[in-house]
Parts: sequence; C-alpha cells; structure tokens
Amino acid sequence: MKINLSKQSFKALENNNQDFTSLKIGQLIKTKINKVKNDGLIIELGNGKLLYAKTTFPMNYNENQVVQFRVKEINENQLIIQPIQERLNKDETTERKIISILKEFDIKPEKEKIELVKKLIVNKIPVSKENIIKIANSKVDFERVETLFNSKAIEINEKILNDDIRKVLKNLLKVEFDSGDLKNSNKQTNFKNINIKNVNFEKIIFLLKNKLTINISNITNLNNLLMKDFTVTKQTEELINLLYKNDQTMHLAKGVEALSLKIKNMIFKKTFKPQEVIKEMHIKIELIKQVVENIDSKERNQILNSITNLKNSLDFINKLNEFQTYMQIPIVLNDEKKNLDLLISKKDRNKKKIDPKDVKILVEINTKNMDKVKVLIEIKEKNIICNFKVTTEKIQKKISKFEKYLKDALILLGYEQINMRYAVVEDRNIVFDFNDENLNEINTINLKV
Repeated sequence: MKINLSKQSFKALENNNQDFTSLKIGQLIKTKINKVKNDGLIIELGNGKLLYAKTTFPMNYNENQVVQFRVKEINENQLIIQPIQERLNKDETTERKIISILKEFDIKPEKEKIELVKKLIVNKIPVSKENIIKIANSKVDFERVETLFNSKAIEINEKILNDDIRKVLKNLLKVEFDSGDLKNSNKQTNFKNINIKNVNFEKIIFLLKNKLTINISNITNLNNLLMKDFTVTKQTEELINLLYKNDQTMHLAKGVEALSLKIKNMIFKKTFKPQEVIKEMHIKIELIKQVVENIDSKERNQILNSITNLKNSLDFINKLNEFQTYMQIPIVLNDEKKNLDLLISKKDRNKKKIDPKDVKILVEINTKNMDKVKVLIEIKEKNIICNFKVTTEKIQKKISKFEKYLKDALILLGYEQINMRYAVVEDRNIVFDFNDENLNEINTINLKV
C-alpha cells in the first residue's frame, strides 16, 4: 500500500523534523521509493516509517521502486544514504583503471598486484612502477629469506638485520653460490632476535609510510610490538625474570619492577607523563647494561641479549614517533603486568607539541575480566567524546554501568560537553585500526591480519 503524503507532512520531512535513532552508520536498509525530489528522496522503510534522505550519487529512481541503500551519514538534521549499485560501479571502475595502469607499466594485472595498487591508493602512496615492483619484490624476498633461515644455519649479524631485504637476500644467495657455506643443516638460524613471519603488502607499506627501511629489524619490531607477538611489557618481564636469577642482579630486577608500580601510581594520581616514563626506561636499561657487562654470570649473555631487544624496541617506537606519538607501557593492574598501548594524533604533523585542546587519543589494554578494551578519546576545547570498543555486549553493559562515575571525573577535569559511545567489534590490532577511527593524521594503515 502506498502512503500518500500531505503537503504539510512532506514539508515536515523535508525540514528534517525526523527521528533517525533506529539507523546506524554503515547499516544496509531495504527501502521503497515513496517520492522523488530534485535534491532527495522520501523513502519508506520496512516498518512503514517514512524518511527524507539525500543520496551520495544522483540516479534515476521511480516511485514504488525497491532500492537497497547503505547509511552513509547521520547528522542532526540530515540523513545521507548511498545506493549499493553506486558502490559496485565505483569498485568496477577503479579496478578497470588499475588494470590499465598496470598494463602501462608492463606489469601483469594479476589479482595480487591489483590489490597492492588499491592499498597504495588508500594509503596515499604514489602508484608508480617503482613502488609496485619494490613492494612486490620485498614480500617475495622476505619469504625466501625466511625459507633460508628455516633450512640453514645462518649467523646473524648487524648487516643482515639492518640492510634492505633485497640486498640481504642477494648476499645470502651469493655466499651460497660462491662458497657453498650455506649448506643444509640440522641446526636452524637462531631466531632469538628475528620475527619475519607473515610479511604482507600492508606491513611493507607501513614501513614505507613511516620512512623506515624495509629490513629484517623493522619487520621484527613491527611483528613484536604492533602485532603483539613480543610487546614491551613481555620483553620487560623477560628481563626482570633473568635479573632475578642471579644474586648480583636481583636489585636491578626490583628497580625495573618499581618503575611499573610508579607508572600505576602516576595514572591514579593523574600525573601520568608517558614520554617521561619512556625516557626513564631508556636510562634504567642503560644502567643495567653497564652493571651486567661487568659481572661474571651464566645469565650474562641472556640478559644482555634481552636488553638489546628492549632497546631496539624502544628505538623503533621513537622512529614511529616522528609522525605520531605511540607508546607501549608496562603497568601493573590487580597484581598483573599489562601492556598499555597509547597513541596520540597530531593535528599538525609539522609541530612537535601536541595541542591538548584539539587531540585524538587511542588507548588499548588487555584486561583480566573484560578482554581487550579500546577507547578512542576525542577532545575539542571543553568537549570530550569517549568511543569504547569492546568484544562482547556483556562487557559493553558492564562498562556502561560506570558511565556516571567517569562523567563526574571528567567534569572535575573541566570538561563541559561529555559523550560516551559504545560499539561491539571484532578484535583488531590497535595500530592498524587508526584509519577506521578517522585519525587521518596518523601515519598508519588500515589492516586486518
């Protein structure tokens, strides 16, 4: 049955006196076109509700036509919807253009290469023949080097860790060809300082975007830290355990543990200064190294290796911080060591200082009872929005019960307009979520692994 609108009803809809609470951004809606206007549509939802909406793309619609849309934007007074067909047409057009570009570069337009070009476009990296070949070759190079490491005993040195992966592979193959030194062995390469598994286009692009060399050291740090294989917290815990094994270094272990407790107290007292914490960690690690180098202990080399790993991790984080402020900080919660991820976006990448009145902060922590909790905090003058992302509805309800306490605390800090938002999402890595969180200034990539 068609619902006929009176002039008054239509005017009310057109003036946006509407209720959009039943809709969510990204939601697919199947609608019937009730009326076509020059600048918009009156759509009828499945429950008979009428809404006035604007589309992202002009198409020829007929009254009573059934069309599927995706909710693109919901503003206070406006609903913007995207016809699904438009999206399909755009995807097809984009793919045709990419195939054409690859052919111009004399590169076979395979599916993998097409996906690579799409990722370059998304990450605003020039789609050049040089970039496509470099990234594609680097991925293959890592796979071949990993195979060599798994099948042969290779002595790892600084050049292997820090040279470009293509150069490393060429040198390894040259040694094998010229002298036969790389022979099959029952022994495998010592992987203590190496983690180059699952190298894909996204990880290589991440290094390029952050102006980092495509090498074993940087991929290892990316996997260990950003993919959470061996976080700063885990590395710190390993160092503490090694220090406790020897009477001569036990006091050093207590010093590292004291730093974790200090961080916890700083958070509770609202005096938390992350950069000072990282600086103190650097100093403490260097002091431990100086002491350990002068002791005679069977754990000496293990401790020094652990210190090297931790220093490399902190150095890698410093390199990333040329474009954003990212930190991994070990803290103690309920007598358990936890890894706190903290990322702060810079409005102006040319400025060293962060404007505390106009900033976005992404915090992630694994908790004992609530799994992984992620909060995107958006601050604008006296306004603050806390976007909670959790893994289950049960956890969402648990957090929302404490909303009043959080709001009261934020009011005491001087915030006037406070909004809380909640979403249940699949578990995804913190760094590679940032584009989805609209932290566009951050030099990261959108990646599911």
